Amino acid sequence: MVNGWDTATIGDFLEFKNGLNKGKEFFGYGTPIVNYTDVYNHRGLHKSEVKGSVSLTTDEISRYEVKRGDVFFYSNIRNT
Repeated sequence: MVNGWDTATIGDFLEFKNGLNKGKEFFGYGTPIVNYTDVYNHRGLHKSEVKGSVSLTTDEISRYEVKRGDVFFYSNIRNT
């Protein structure tokens, strides 16, 4: 507790997921996908601005579906 306040982590309120990782042969057709450059280049994102697509299974669509109000983070930290 800090100065009489209860403390919590952001993970107590939000669910965090890593992005989808698939081979390059799955990209260019299928379901629209929000990619790194979409998040990097836009403060807000509308469906019409999403240009990428990827072939997904029904399970992947369910697990990675984007909903209004979702928050995206990007990182430019690279492991060397």
